[in-house]
Amino acid sequence: MAEIDLLKNIKLFCLVINKNTTIKYHKKLTSMVVPIGTVRNTGINGIKERKVTVMRKITETREFNVYNFNELSKEAKERVRSWYLEWQSSELGYIFEDDCMERLKELFPDSDLKIQYSLNYCQGDGFNIYGEICLDELLEKIAEKFTEKELKFFKWAFSEYGTSYKMASNNYYCYCICSRNDFMEDIFYEMDDCYSRNIPKKTMEKFNKIAGKYLDNLCGEFEKDGYDWFYKISDKDLQEYCECNSYEFMEDGKLYTAA
Repeated sequence: MAEIDLLKNIKLFCLVINKNTTIKYHKKLTSMVVPIGTVRNTGINGIKERKVTVMRKITETREFNVYNFNELSKEAKERVRSWYLEWQSSELGYIFEDDCMERLKELFPDSDLKIQYSLNYCQGDGFNIYGEICLDELLEKIAEKFTEKELKFFKWAFSEYGTSYKMASNNYYCYCICSRNDFMEDIFYEMDDCYSRNIPKKTMEKFNKIAGKYLDNLCGEFEKDGYDWFYKISDKDLQEYCECNSYEFMEDGKLYTAA
């Protein structure tokens, strides 16, 4: 037990055990500084306790090297690449979709086409085009595959029975099913209902086959572009991106952010 004179004419008794301090004082004592521990107030009505916590602030200085992208090791560059592609996928994925829709609109301006895709290197992934397509616009893309006689028939049939055809969406996955569409189905049934003679079934089947293949290939191009967008970027493009944004990195490729 040690006697400590904290204020003039006021003597308190302090018992210190480890880091916990119990201080007894008269209720008229209004303020004091307590290192760490429990303050016990003794008044007329008994003893009251309250906890006092004191935080200790430390300033630490560290030195480390920061690098530009082109100064990093191969392993560190791969970490930066993964970080960038993950960010691009989550924040800029809409750009890929907008680019696809813009290109479709250029190819088929009067059609109302939509896209569905999943590009995660999983079973069932892929890219598919569906929606309303104008068959005369589709014919323009594959016209060189047909004879003049066949082209004349298609132009007549489209003017007689219409050019709109609804392409099916893939209900379970996202891979391309364009070649499963029977583009000439409605025209065939219209002609059959009108008891048309000499319906050119083979010419219609040829159109379905060539049109389906054309759209399959187009979906394949979009799919490849998608995988390149979400999973690939060259060192040159990545370095340019980092320089434009003044990014610097730790030795292991982690982005450096100033405190």
